[in-house]
Amino acid sequence: MFHLVRKYLRVKILLALIVLVTLIMGVTIYMNIHSQEKTLFEKAHEFGLDIARLTYASIKRPMARGNSEMVEKQLMYIKESMEGVEAYICDFNKNIVYASQPKAINLSLSKFIFNEKAIKQLEKMLETGHAPSMAFEEKIGKQPGLTVLLPILNEKGCYHCHGSSKKVLGALVVKQSIAGIYNTIHSLRNQNLLIGVMGILALILLGSFLSVKWISRPTRELAEKTARVAKGDFSVSMTTDREDSIGILIKNFNIMTKKIKDQIEYANSLKFSISEPFFITDPNFTVTYMNKALEKLTGYSKSEVEGKKKCYEIIKSDFCETDCFFKKAVQSGETIIGKRGIVRQMDGKEVPVITSGAPLKDSTGKIWGGFHFIRDITMEVEAEKTIKEAAAREEAQRLYLEKRVEKLVELFGKIAKGDLTRRAEIEGKEDMMDTLAQHINQMLDDISNIIQQAKEEALGVAERASEISANNQDLSERTQKQAVSVEEVSAAIQEMTAIINQNAKNTAKVNELAKWAVDAAKEGGKVAGDAISSMERIKETSNRITEIVNLVNDITFQTKLLSLNAAVEAARAGEQGKGFAVIAAEIKDLAIRSTEAAKDIQALIEESAVKVAEGINFVNSTSENLQKIIGHITKVSDVIAEITSASGQQTEGIEQINKTVMEINKVIQQNAAFVEELASASEKLADEAEVLLELTRGFITSEMSTKETQPRSLPEELVKKAEPREEVGSGPPDLDLVDKFEEF
Repeated sequence: MFHLVRKYLRVKILLALIVLVTLIMGVTIYMNIHSQEKTLFEKAHEFGLDIARLTYASIKRPMARGNSEMVEKQLMYIKESMEGVEAYICDFNKNIVYASQPKAINLSLSKFIFNEKAIKQLEKMLETGHAPSMAFEEKIGKQPGLTVLLPILNEKGCYHCHGSSKKVLGALVVKQSIAGIYNTIHSLRNQNLLIGVMGILALILLGSFLSVKWISRPTRELAEKTARVAKGDFSVSMTTDREDSIGILIKNFNIMTKKIKDQIEYANSLKFSISEPFFITDPNFTVTYMNKALEKLTGYSKSEVEGKKKCYEIIKSDFCETDCFFKKAVQSGETIIGKRGIVRQMDGKEVPVITSGAPLKDSTGKIWGGFHFIRDITMEVEAEKTIKEAAAREEAQRLYLEKRVEKLVELFGKIAKGDLTRRAEIEGKEDMMDTLAQHINQMLDDISNIIQQAKEEALGVAERASEISANNQDLSERTQKQAVSVEEVSAAIQEMTAIINQNAKNTAKVNELAKWAVDAAKEGGKVAGDAISSMERIKETSNRITEIVNLVNDITFQTKLLSLNAAVEAARAGEQGKGFAVIAAEIKDLAIRSTEAAKDIQALIEESAVKVAEGINFVNSTSENLQKIIGHITKVSDVIAEITSASGQQTEGIEQINKTVMEINKVIQQNAAFVEELASASEKLADEAEVLLELTRGFITSEMSTKETQPRSLPEELVKKAEPREEVGSGPPDLDLVDKFEEF
């Protein structure tokens, strides 16, 4: 098998295609199955949450009313109508209160939940009241299922039974079987695998057919053609209209064979077109090719030499016997260029030549021979003689020029030291050297004048720069003081602005408190009015009670009269009326006590009426005072509102002043920076004028100026304050040059 893979391209392509298609289809099938499983599980989770929400909605109202029978009916209905669905309702302690499975009631809900994460989420939900965002997978019997948790919150409708202290009363747990979903997933997985295997086989067969048609056959044909090229047949070619890699390979093959033929023709054309004497040898130095120029130089014909004679037999050079350049080139593999020698012709005539040689190598670097050039340099040798004669004549001229140049060098040495009083010597030969001496003298005159003028101008510039520097120093100090003063004013205004802002805030707070006091006083007046009304009603009630007490007194008086009459009648009756007399006595005592009690009640009522009247008067006085307070507080509130508005306007004005002062401060700071720059520039100008003076002092002219100036500089602290900026005067000066200087 490995031998077939190494030998046949078609087998390699087929194996690569099988691996590639299998990987792609495998990944595709896996992703498809995974996506389907994920979608089905998500839908199952959503369905479980919907069932739990519907269950909670159906039992919420009955539970709020305490209708246990209706709750049990709803759970039984869920069990009967939804196969594989179980519902449990537990209290805060996880004890089952209601269940679709009656046997589970009063048991712990933890016995019916087999997912540890679900149990932890249940405990957390009973504490916080927040339901989990997803369902939990677990086993329901031997089948896979989903468990959904929902909290039963303690709402207002439940306060009558459970109070309001607990946030969560219990939980609703709904368990649903998802065995059908797993069966569906297994069925889809098998279908996808079957489709994938069939697709892989189809793609492999199609790929095998196409690889044979598009790759194997063209590459086999290309291999046959390249074998013919390897044997030296460059007439082969292939035709194709393909634009893929195979087509590009075939086109490149055709281009390669054409280039090889072109290079062979080019080499032959180059070999035949060389006009200099030229020949090629094998490693044994037998001449395999020579051109007509070499025939003419040596006197031998091609038929006499090619393949028959050695190179040293036809050249007969002096270096063939001692140090052969051609032999060195072939043996060392390096090119030998420009070696002189003598070639002897057949008639014995010696010809001066320059020889060059180089090895002939194949692609591996193996030397197969050499090619050699010989150039007749008879004319060059004669030209060398002529040049030597001309060189002798030029030597005399050189000595003359050297002498004149030495004098000029001496003159320029003096000039380099600053002596501008020396001049070049003119010998009167009226040649170029005399002309050069005249121009040099004219140049020295012009330079002396320019240096003298520069000295005078530099002295004036230095004096003016010193004055500007001193004035700038004073201006900088005043500007700095002004900037400090403006900064202090700005700081004071900012502080005053902060105080005014704080006062405005405090005034606003007082305004709010005043408004609150007005509202409170109005509320107090209203309460006082209510108190007066209540006391008036108490007064009316007291009057009615007084009337009732008076009625009781009248009844008591009548009772006394009746008891008196009864006593009289009992006395008349004698022994028979003793019992009646006792009753009459009791009635009389009762009437007396009633009279006394009525008197006490009447006294208390009269006293209460007096106090109520006093309270009414006091409340009326309080109400009047509250009305006055309300009026005063309202006026105070209005005044405070006006103060608040005025404070706001004052704050805006101060802020505007502060902004203006800040702008002034900014402008002053900019002016200070500008003054510092100006001071720095003035000092630089003074320094540069001093440098110019120092430079011009080194020159000696016919007129010397004695003017001097003392440079002045800014104080060091002001120079340090200046911000670094672009140097003033760093560019080329814009000068109006005089005609003489332009000529120089």
